[in-house]
Amino acid sequence: MTIGAVRSTNLAYVRLGLRGLQLFCSLLAMSFAAAGFYGGGSTRSSTFVLLMGYTGMLYTLWYIVAVEVLHLANRPALRLEQGTDALLTLMLLIAGICLAASDYTSNCGYGWHCNNLRAATAFDFIAMFFFLVSLGLTFVAGGESSLGHSNVQVEEPVPYHQNATPTGALSPIGHLNDGPASKV
Repeated sequence: MTIGAVRSTNLAYVRLGLRGLQLFCSLLAMSFAAAGFYGGGSTRSSTFVLLMGYTGMLYTLWYIVAVEVLHLANRPALRLEQGTDALLTLMLLIAGICLAASDYTSNCGYGWHCNNLRAATAFDFIAMFFFLVSLGLTFVAGGESSLGHSNVQVEEPVPYHQNATPTGALSPIGHLNDGPASKV
């Protein structure tokens, strides 16, 4: 696909497709990391992959549902979107390297599933790649007007209604020389 093919309306579909792939790969990395050990045990590296997969899944789920589909939130500012994609790319890279370098993926033993941990590593790197592509796409199409605010469902504010402070005859305190009210 050439850069020229990624314009305006196509850009929204490419972005939505990338976010869907990020969601799917993060979900698979998270589930394989959770299924890597018998009885729900884990190591630090598999827990980190689980945490980063969960973070990537939540971010992309919010982006797809709240921003793109239901239009309940504005698209994040360009720098915020780039920063989030860059941070998730870096953290998923670190998580994948930690799990790939651990002994649990190479030395199978009783108590863990090596193939599930290898699959978690693979899907972690694939999710990282999709976040990297999404980051690159925001730099390539940074000047597009579609990166700005979209049509968001906004409730109109209720007009402000001001009540005047009671004075004179309407005052609960009363007049200066009225019986018990004058003692307040």
